[in-house]
Amino acid sequence: MMVVLSQMVSVTGLTTFTNIPQNFTHLQIRYQGRSTNATATDTFFLRFNADTTGPYYYTFSYNNYNGSSTTNSSNGGYMNLGLMPGATVASNFFGGAIVDIYNYTSTTKTKSIKALWGFDTSSTGSTGHTTGYWTGTSAITSIQFGTASAGDAANAVATLYGITSSSTYGVSAP
Repeated sequence: MMVVLSQMVSVTGLTTFTNIPQNFTHLQIRYQGRSTNATATDTFFLRFNADTTGPYYYTFSYNNYNGSSTTNSSNGGYMNLGLMPGATVASNFFGGAIVDIYNYTSTTKTKSIKALWGFDTSSTGSTGHTTGYWTGTSAITSIQFGTASAGDAANAVATLYGITSSSTYGVSAP
């Protein structure tokens, strides 16, 4: 993997990677953040190429202090990746996520994602995984993501990696 772009959120808001190079096979986002929304948790989402109509389809399953749950949905405006801690939990608790985006340069395929995410605040927390896809067939040149209700808190960090299809240790990406 090669670092393509890295961004630290110094003020509240959403993270956007633009002008994504088209010379990789797949992308991976590694994110650590929290919401400024005055709740214990907030939705973590993404959208591609500023497409607010989609549709985006996703399924996420998670376990938390209250049990487990699964959500299946389509949403016109974004893909729900899971949950991150909100502003009502202690300010030193951040959640993390790893999001894989497959075949992002293709102009003939929908774009599939897989995400692993989680957080723990000692009194609440969740871990989960998400699969989904965007129905657009354009190559992905920008990615916007973060917490949905109020944006990311300061000190959120996001790094975008490019993954090539070249062989590593005898294993090749499709």
